[in-house]
Amino acid sequence: RAAERALPLLAPGRSLAFAFLPDGEDPDSLVARAGAGALRERLDAAVPLVEVAWRGVSAGKRADTPERRAGLLREIDKRIAEIADPRVRAAYGAAFRARFDAAFRAPRRRDSRRQNAWPARGFEEIAAPPGDGERLERLMLIAMLNHPGLLPEFAEELAEIEFEAPGLRNLRALLVDFAAAAPEPTAEALRERLAAAGALDYAGRLVAPGSWESGRIAESFARPEADAEAARAGFRHLAGRRRRAALEADLRAAEAELGERMDGEALAVLVQLRRQLHALDNADARPPAQPGASAGAGLVSQGFGIT
Repeated sequence: RAAERALPLLAPGRSLAFAFLPDGEDPDSLVARAGAGALRERLDAAVPLVEVAWRGVSAGKRADTPERRAGLLREIDKRIAEIADPRVRAAYGAAFRARFDAAFRAPRRRDSRRQNAWPARGFEEIAAPPGDGERLERLMLIAMLNHPGLLPEFAEELAEIEFEAPGLRNLRALLVDFAAAAPEPTAEALRERLAAAGALDYAGRLVAPGSWESGRIAESFARPEADAEAARAGFRHLAGRRRRAALEADLRAAEAELGERMDGEALAVLVQLRRQLHALDNADARPPAQPGASAGAGLVSQGFGIT
């Protein structure tokens, strides 16, 4: 109930975390029984509001049919709509959508052997060289790491993109959660969050120039010295390419599904995917022609994670 009542009051820099005590204990009894250190441990392990709010809206819910998924999404949208601040509302929407996808969406037919939820293995070694799809994923995350001020703007879009590489999926989830908890993020706050999650070294190796730069003009937007507009345009361009690739794969799967089922639901899915692909084709999402220049406020220029 406290989490529900807090949502309308959220604003950049104003949030809550929840420390859970053992059954039957209050702070006084816990300190009396186990000492102040026991209470400090509980406070250090406090759960962010975004996680508590998600547990409240999703606990005990089933989403094994289209109707139940739609019903749960309606509840989620209703809960998010209670947040008055637009930036916080967008960040929470991204965090909830990522959690919904991980918990309730079945893997696409083309990905039947792929783990769809956030992997529990943590942050893995960075493969070299990456394939085309993973290279785009890296560039999007590098742009966000080097320009954390753009995270609230793109957290929702970032949450909707399916990442192939497990380590990058984990990092994406961490960035989306960070945007929800820090609607006005700074490089210092992001470094602290990465360190707390054990991802600082992984992110540092990812943004190290030698691990990804090939001298291409199209990559310039992800560099720390690029200005915000260049980073913004470049991210949108790559996100559009990833969405298009995903839609094309979904469309092929939907065509195969319609060939097997021949029912109204399969046809509706196919029509909707074609509309989305058509809308994406009509969108103007070109990367900047030249790199921008700024004061270099990115994570790399501030000495972030360089190994």
